[in-house]
Amino acid sequence: MSTVRVVAAIDFGTYATGFAWAYKRRDRPLVPEAIQLYDSWPGAAVPYHKNLTALLLDEVGEVADWGYRAHNRHMQERDSLNTYHVRFKMGLLRESALAARAESRPDRPTSGAQTPGYPPDFLVTQYLKAFCEHALTEVLTRSNVRADEILWCLTVPAIWRDQERRLMRACAEQAGLPGSPERLLIAVEPEVAALYARQASEAKLNEPGSRFMVVDAGGGTVDLTAYEVAADGLTEIGLSTGGKHGATYSDAYLVDRILADRIGPEVLSAIVKNSPELLHKVSAQWELAKRTFDPEQTYPVVLDISSPMLKVISAADGARARLAKAQDGVDDQFVLTPKEVKQAFDHTINPLLELVHEQLKTVGPKSVGQILLVGGFAQSRYLQEQLRKAFDSKRMQVVVPTTPAAAILLGAVFYANDPTLIRGRTTKLTYGISFAEPFERGIDPDSTLITQYDGQELCSVRFKTFVRAGDAVEPGTRVPVRAYPILAGQRSMGLKVVVTEEKTPRYVTDEGCRELGVIEIDMSKTLDLPPAERMIEIYMVFGGTEVETVARDPRTGEEERLFIDFVEEDRL
Repeated sequence: MSTVRVVAAIDFGTYATGFAWAYKRRDRPLVPEAIQLYDSWPGAAVPYHKNLTALLLDEVGEVADWGYRAHNRHMQERDSLNTYHVRFKMGLLRESALAARAESRPDRPTSGAQTPGYPPDFLVTQYLKAFCEHALTEVLTRSNVRADEILWCLTVPAIWRDQERRLMRACAEQAGLPGSPERLLIAVEPEVAALYARQASEAKLNEPGSRFMVVDAGGGTVDLTAYEVAADGLTEIGLSTGGKHGATYSDAYLVDRILADRIGPEVLSAIVKNSPELLHKVSAQWELAKRTFDPEQTYPVVLDISSPMLKVISAADGARARLAKAQDGVDDQFVLTPKEVKQAFDHTINPLLELVHEQLKTVGPKSVGQILLVGGFAQSRYLQEQLRKAFDSKRMQVVVPTTPAAAILLGAVFYANDPTLIRGRTTKLTYGISFAEPFERGIDPDSTLITQYDGQELCSVRFKTFVRAGDAVEPGTRVPVRAYPILAGQRSMGLKVVVTEEKTPRYVTDEGCRELGVIEIDMSKTLDLPPAERMIEIYMVFGGTEVETVARDPRTGEEERLFIDFVEEDRL
């Protein structure tokens, strides 16, 4: 395997995506000044460290353009067969994954997004393929290293489960990134943001024993995690949590509530369906307003209406008169009162504040000295003010880094350079396998009784625990279990991996248990042994950003990395 000479990170976001890189540091710590942050995106109006997460696909699904250029072409090509796609990242996350973390939100931001006939993983792969080709060319040109000397790091939201993280890795591999965990790391967004703040010394996060919380407010989600500072890194102390409370939900409120009220829901629906590009200029102005709106502002926010959009409104019966009536006679602009703007913000900020309260209950509010606000939405002055009103005090300070939108990207480079900076993580779930253990009469249900080849009575659905929810584990922690075949001559074994939020489940059929997937184990090499000696050691590896599985033959010491075949739907 080639030596790693460069570490490169990709912050793949709902609204925008960026990359950065640095030369690998081994003899001394990496410093922010050594990180190369790319900001010269084709089609962008001004330099910025992220490109739009947007795709323009031709009629057969090939990439016609991506990023800002895709947006610009979509605005100009009125009669093209190309289709425009945005906000597809969160499609990788099934709604059920958020059910236990946040209430269902029927107003999810679909306005203006088009994904006709394409599954989210296809769109993610197509975008990453174009993005990574550009990023790789840039890194190779400027660093003078080979492609196999680069270690990549890809960020994911903290609320993504094992399934989504594996799917993200699969999409990245199909897009051309290395598939091996030794060449592609998966990083959790609030975690690497915490690393950035600590390594960059933008907040007083270097005192061992001090505790802080990270609030990562992005476009699609808000993620929260709490950490304790150790002498040589960070240890997670809270359970990573979050919800669909990102900035795009204020966008949805603007469109589906405020603008629909101004011109009528039927007119708005027609625009979204037939001419979604007409909303883009309004959305661009709203993006600026989200960052600059002053909490004490008393004058309205004005969004200009383009001539083509005004033409559509004027053609609709009564729509322009309705607009004028709602705005004291103004019929050629959208005029939003400060109250309406705050309502759009509060629609997503209030649930965010509730998540912070819940996290503080988990870790103990008196033990947290700082709340670190990062992510693209962290640029909002109104969000900053609301968070400070709710939590800033002499005991606890709300801190916003100088570049909150770049904190995750820069932190991911720090993580790729030295993953050991994260000293420990807290498990969200209890992990185990469906295991056959000695049957206990009077305790185990008769329906679970099976008889082994040697006549031993076994309970077929016992929960064999690896780690429990809330356990603090160091990266690389191996938890073993010895597996024996139940039937003589058995050539393979399928172990069901089961998870639950309960700490001490007895059976995999207990309420709240769900099957995560199956580990397939080849037992054919042990067929020459007596049944009682046909043992394989199975290790599940915890403490990283992905759960790993290893099978070990105790006779030879030979190890094989196994993969969990994740189920399509939660069951058990």
